[in-house]
Amino acid sequence: MDHLYGDRFSSLPDFQFPYICNADEYEYSEDRLWRDFPSDDGKENYLTKFNLAANDPDLQLAPLAPLVQQWLFFGVLKEISGIFNVDFQLSDFIKSTNDGREIVITSSLHRYAWTLCTIFYSYEHRWMESPKPQRAVEVVDQAINIVSAFGHRTNPSVDISSNTKQDLFCHETAVAEKMFLQATLLLELMQRVLQEINGVSLRNFQFKIKNVPINSLMRRLLVTSGWCIGDIHMHGISSPSCLAFLSMIRNPRSQNHTKCTDIHCLAYQVDESVYHTAHIEDSCTCPHIPADPAIKLAEPAQKILGQGQTPLLKVVKNSGHPTGVDVAFTGATPSTSYVCISHVWSDGFGNPTTNTLPACVLIYIQSLVNAVAPDLKSAPDDNVPFWIDTLCVPLTHQYRKLAIKRMGETYSKSIGILVLDSGLRCISSSSTDTQEIMIRIICSAWMQRLWTFQEVCLAKTSWFQFSDRAIIEEDIQSRMLAEWPPTTSQLDIFFSLPESQRTESDKKAIICLSRAVAAEDDVFSLSHPNSWKL
Repeated sequence: MDHLYGDRFSSLPDFQFPYICNADEYEYSEDRLWRDFPSDDGKENYLTKFNLAANDPDLQLAPLAPLVQQWLFFGVLKEISGIFNVDFQLSDFIKSTNDGREIVITSSLHRYAWTLCTIFYSYEHRWMESPKPQRAVEVVDQAINIVSAFGHRTNPSVDISSNTKQDLFCHETAVAEKMFLQATLLLELMQRVLQEINGVSLRNFQFKIKNVPINSLMRRLLVTSGWCIGDIHMHGISSPSCLAFLSMIRNPRSQNHTKCTDIHCLAYQVDESVYHTAHIEDSCTCPHIPADPAIKLAEPAQKILGQGQTPLLKVVKNSGHPTGVDVAFTGATPSTSYVCISHVWSDGFGNPTTNTLPACVLIYIQSLVNAVAPDLKSAPDDNVPFWIDTLCVPLTHQYRKLAIKRMGETYSKSIGILVLDSGLRCISSSSTDTQEIMIRIICSAWMQRLWTFQEVCLAKTSWFQFSDRAIIEEDIQSRMLAEWPPTTSQLDIFFSLPESQRTESDKKAIICLSRAVAAEDDVFSLSHPNSWKL
C-alpha cells in the first residue's frame, strides 16, 4: 500500500503483501480477453470459476490466495498496461526484504497511473468510439464484481476480544484476505484513472468500488486500532484506501465501543445521571466559575436573551476569586465580532446541572479563541468574546428555548467556529500529513453529531484545534493543493462526509437539518427541554 502512504507503513509486516504467485504466467494478448484467462478460447476461465465459487458454502479461501494475486492484481495491471501499450516491468513491483522474503510494492503505481491518464487524454472526444478504453472499463468492472462477491465471503462478525494486530494474521484465510485487499486497492486506483477521462458517462461506475464489502481482515484491523463498529459500518461504502489508512492509525479517544452496533455508536451518548465535567488535566481540582453556588451564572445570559441578543462571554481577571479569574457577559450587537465554540458533550466540556465550567477549562478555551482571532483584541490584555453552549444556553426551559431558537443567528453572525474535539486536540498538526488530518476530522466524534453538522453549515468558516495550533479549513485545502497530485485516498477523504449522523435522535435530526436549510424553528415542539443537550 506504499502508493497510498509512502514508506510510513511499508516496513510493518502487518501491512506488507507477500509475493506468492507467478506473475509471469499472465501475459497480455490482444486476442484474449482478461475474463478468458487462462484459456485462449475462453472455454475454461477464472471469471466463471470465481462467480460459481462465490456461492459455494464449502469454499476454502486459503488455496485461492495465489490466484487472486496473479489474476486480480497482476493480471489487471498487465491487462490495462497492455491495452494502452504501457511498458510493464514486474521488477517495479517486487522487492526482497532483509530476511529474504519477496513482497509486492506499489510505489510505482502512481507513475503507471499518470502515464495511463496521459494516454487516455490523447483520445479526447474519441473516448466512446475507441475500443481500448471501453475494454479497460470492462476489465476493471468485472474485477470489482469479483472482489465484491468475495467481500461478502470474507466479512464475518468481528471478534473484538483480541486486542493485538498480531492475532489478526494467525489464521489460514488471512493471506487470501490480504490478496483480496491488495486487488481492491489496485482497482480503486484504476477506477480513479478511468474516471479522469469521462466522469459523466462513468457516473454509476465510479461508485462501484465503494460498495465492495469490507473484508474481515480490514474490519479486524479497524477494531484493534480502536475504531467503533458503528464507524466501520458508516464507512462501509466509502473508499477502501480511506479504510486502509484508518486501520493503520490509532483512535486517540479511549471510549468503550463494546456496546456499539453496526448501525449505532453509543459511546458518545450523554448520560446526565453520571456525567462528569472534565478539567484540562485529570489531576486538576480547580473550582468551577462561579465557585459560590449562590451566584447564578446563568442570570446574565437569561437577561441578554430576554433582550433579544446573543450572550457572549470573556474570561476576566478577578483577584477575589480563588483562580484569579471570572467570567463577564455581554450581549452581541451587529458590530460585535466573536467566535463560537463547537464541541461534543462526551468530551467533558458540558454541564447538565449548572451553567458553569472549571476555571482551567475557561482559561484554556479563552487562550485558544485569542489565538485564532488576535485581531479582535482591543488591547494586549483584552480577550476575544466567545459563545459556548454550556454557559450561554440556560437550563431554565423558557430561556433555553430562546437560546435554541437563536442558534442559527448565533452561528451565522459569528466570525467562525472553533472545533474542540479531544481526538484532534491530542494530535500535532505540524507533524501530521494532510491525509491524516482530513481523515481524523472526518472520523472524529465531532463530525458524527447533527448539532455540529448544523454549526459547520451555518458558520462562515471553521478552525480545527490540534495540540499545537488551530487550522482553518481553507489552510487544509491549501495544504492538499501544495501536495498535489494527491493520492486516491486523499481525494476521497477530501470530498467525504459521514454517511449519516448516527448518534442523534430522530427529533434532533429533524430540527438540525431543517435549520441547515433555513426552515422555521417554531414548527418544532420543545416539550422536553432537558433532552436537548448540544
